Amino acid sequence: MRLTRAALCLALMLLGGRVLGQQPPEPADINPVNGEVVYLINQASGLQADLNNGSTMAGDKLLLESRNFTSLTQRWAMTRIGSAWILSNLSNGLCLDASSGSGGMTTVQNPCAPATLTQQWTLSATADGYATVTNRGTGLLLDTNGTNAGATLVQTGAPGSATQSQQWLLRPVFFRGIDNALLEKQEEERVAAGLPWWQDAGQPQDVLAILKNHGVNLVRVRPTSAPPYTTLTLNGSSAIPATCSGNGCYGETEAADLDLARRAKKLGMAVELTLLFDGGSSYTIPGAWSGDSLTQAETDLYNYVKAEVEAYRSAGVMPDMVTIGNEVDTGFLGSLGSPTGSNFAPFAALEKQGMQAVLDAASDTSLGPALPPPLRCIHITPAWDLTNFFGYVNSNGVPYDAMCESYYPFNHGPLTAAQASASNPDNQPVEQTALMNAATAIGKPIFVIEAGEHYEGGFAAADPWYPETMAGQRQFLIDLTSVLKGLPNHLGMGVEYWDPAGVNLPKSGGGYTNGDATTDATYVYNGLTLFDNADTSGNSQSSAPNYSAVLEAVDALGGRLDRR
Repeated sequence: MRLTRAALCLALMLLGGRVLGQQPPEPADINPVNGEVVYLINQASGLQADLNNGSTMAGDKLLLESRNFTSLTQRWAMTRIGSAWILSNLSNGLCLDASSGSGGMTTVQNPCAPATLTQQWTLSATADGYATVTNRGTGLLLDTNGTNAGATLVQTGAPGSATQSQQWLLRPVFFRGIDNALLEKQEEERVAAGLPWWQDAGQPQDVLAILKNHGVNLVRVRPTSAPPYTTLTLNGSSAIPATCSGNGCYGETEAADLDLARRAKKLGMAVELTLLFDGGSSYTIPGAWSGDSLTQAETDLYNYVKAEVEAYRSAGVMPDMVTIGNEVDTGFLGSLGSPTGSNFAPFAALEKQGMQAVLDAASDTSLGPALPPPLRCIHITPAWDLTNFFGYVNSNGVPYDAMCESYYPFNHGPLTAAQASASNPDNQPVEQTALMNAATAIGKPIFVIEAGEHYEGGFAAADPWYPETMAGQRQFLIDLTSVLKGLPNHLGMGVEYWDPAGVNLPKSGGGYTNGDATTDATYVYNGLTLFDNADTSGNSQSSAPNYSAVLEAVDALGGRLDRR
């Protein structure tokens, strides 16, 4: 368990009117970001709300259908009206409504009339990120009359506690995420050192709340401290270990990541869980598995992944996506499973076990009624061409739902052909071309699961395409989002930003915790954060009034209109 807020918070210290060393309350609001586009996923069936064969007819019924990543008929835009929501279909522009008949109350589509109570819906959280969707006009819950494809959407009364068919997951169509799995470690260090909190418009706020307020809808967690890697000895904290070594000092504890996932779900945000992350990548084979044969490793990996997903499920924070490995093209469990073009089969065998474990964890009825499984993805870097890599994945029969890729221009090259024409000093592939080719050839959604760009000097050399300025960082995220949303067949799944809240934390003896390879270590990507280090050198000025203020690039990540 995390320490209580009272135990964590030091006495108030004031500097220039700002509160230091005090963690703001954690908010709870499952309502999505206004304007969010979602899939409506039914818990009982795992099927998604859809039109009746693409109907544009007012009053027509709505159905459940199998998941389709390319069709606009399964995408619903959510517009806030007071405390309620209007849900309009992206394909035909019509809104969810109610219609009574001899068979009871049916959910239909009609021209949008926001003042009509039967077109207004409210959300109430249940568990695992699900919610009931209640019609304000009828007082009834959105439901279905079956669990097979083609079942009709209806409305029914609540029997005391919602049935599975009355519970819905509003999963974002386009993820606008953050990879800030060390957030709780960063928070506890700020409290202990009495450092100013992250701020928006001069006001200290919960970090996830700040990000959600700017349009972010997903949080990535990457637990590394539980087996199969190292179980860290904790020092009275769920986030900061008493001892660690190597990459383990940059690992997240299981307890801290579970709590971060809980906080995200309380804010209606999606959760992406990366497993088999050794603190730096996924190359290291766990010590307990070092003597394994491939067959033994398949069993160990299956058991580990299933146990991890079930731990999140048992905590009521079922992930929306699970990734088996981090940048696996750079290595996966050492020589045992690292993929090569001439020897892809061992990697494929291990991935198959991980993917099956995710399904089995979701369907395990010993934990309660089966749940729809999370999306499953494989994560690589542009060092291995996306089409080529996933061609091997397909030919080896690995099941997966999405292609996940890191992309940092200073590492991986130009985003567009226009940029490459202007400057491409290392003659690297054009990212947009690689993404377009993969979307066309493979036909799976593409999620840029890691991205980052400088707003000041710090990590790595600058690239020639985006200046090390706040405006340059903002423009990078605008451009990357535009490229993804322009992929064929609507296959762009989203962007996730690396360590946005990882502002440098000064140490009392000098220097910063970022990259110090000790128990207080946090990630070292200074110069890339979405909160202000308050200088221009990749260091920090924690006494400055703009220290840890949210930067304008957050609005670009969150899909908000560019303020310039």
